[in-house]
Amino acid sequence: MTDSTIKLSDRRIEDANAANLEKISEAVRNIEYGTVTIKIQDSRIVMIEKSEKVKI
Repeated sequence: MTDSTIKLSDRRIEDANAANLEKISEAVRNIEYGTVTIKIQDSRIVMIEKSEKVKI
C-alpha cells in the first residue's frame, strides 16, 4: 500500500465520519421526545435509528 492510498483511505473515513455526525446531529435536532441509537460494527457506524414518542 502506498502513502497516497493510505491518505485517500483516511480521507474517505474522515468524510464518512463527518457525514455520520451530521446525520446524528440532525436526528437529535428533529426529535422532541424519544431516542437516537447508533449501531457500530468493526469500529464504524453502520446504522442510526431514531424512535420518536408523542406526548399527548
